[in-house]
Order: sequence, then C-alpha cells, then structure tokens
Amino acid sequence: MRMYSDKILPGALTGLLGAFLLTAAPAAQAQAGRSIRCESKGGQFNRCAVPWRDAELVRQESKGACTRGLSWGMDREGLWVDHGCRGQFAEVRGRYGPHDRNDYLDRHGDDDRGDRDDRWRPGAGWNREIRMGCDSNGKRYTFCQVDVGANGRVRLLQQQSDSRCTLDYSWGWNRAGIWTDHGCRGEFSVDRRW
Repeated sequence: MRMYSDKILPGALTGLLGAFLLTAAPAAQAQAGRSIRCESKGGQFNRCAVPWRDAELVRQESKGACTRGLSWGMDREGLWVDHGCRGQFAEVRGRYGPHDRNDYLDRHGDDDRGDRDDRWRPGAGWNREIRMGCDSNGKRYTFCQVDVGANGRVRLLQQQSDSRCTLDYSWGWNRAGIWTDHGCRGEFSVDRRW
C-alpha cells in the first residue's frame, strides 16, 4: 500500500500544482493590463477619465452595440460612451503614443506648427462649418459620423421630414457626429471647433 501511495501522491500534487498555475496565469495577465469600466447610463453621453491616448473595447457588457465612433470613442478629453454602450476598456498604444510622436519629430523635425507638444492638433482649415444631411430612415436610429470637435456645436437648419425633429428626442449630437431617430430627416450645420 505504501508503494502505491508514494506513486499517487506525487502525481496528484503535480496535477494540482499544474491546474493552479493554469488558472493563476490569466488572472496575472488581467492584473498586468489595466482596464476601466465606462457606462452610458440611460443611453446618455458619459465621459470617463483615463490616462491613455487611445483605448480598445476589451469586453462589451451592454445589450446595445458598442461601436467605435458611434457609441464610444476617444478624444482629447478622454474616453466617451453614448447610446447605452457599457464595457471594459483598456489602453492601446497607437502610432502617436506618449513617446512615439516625440521620437518621430526627433527623426523628421518639428511639425508645421513648430511645437513639441504631445497632443494632436488639427491642420489649417479644420475649424469650419460643415453642412450635412442625416436621415432616420424607417423611423430607425441612424448615426452620421463627423468630427464635431471638443468645442463644436450642431444645429438643425431645415427639417425635411413629416416627422418632427426635436432635439434630444429625435435628433442630437456628440463629439463624433449627429444622430437621428423616430423618422427625423434634416439638414444640419456642424460648427466644428478645436
């Protein structure tokens, strides 16, 4: 009996140790990469402060779609969510990460504005008025993407539908563009401002 238990006990311990290491590895990886939960409560726009320049959706937690540029995104003020998107977000290093852009400028010279600031800045002609249509076809939600800018505004110029276009009910806007719903169809003016 002793020979039998001498062979089984080390094998069982090895198996338990292996199982423990396999289950501990994902937890260690999750702790190494920081993530943050950001939620659009009641379908409303929300901003979550993050120390990153760019983010990726790690896990969607909402029933409604989390689509970059439509219901979540990054701008110079941080991470934003809208239209019921809820999820876990993590840092992504893009081509202009915290150090990449300075390295690029060291090799290729200063940008056309002559500043060494890490923040992206738009080129000439970025601040301007953009006129565009956005239609809720079939009385369904539609998102028309346009970069409004952090200090921009949108206004309805002309309603083109029989259905009434009412701000925050059948049309609205956020940093990433204009949305229409409930059959609203119209022409909009985007006063895009940095």
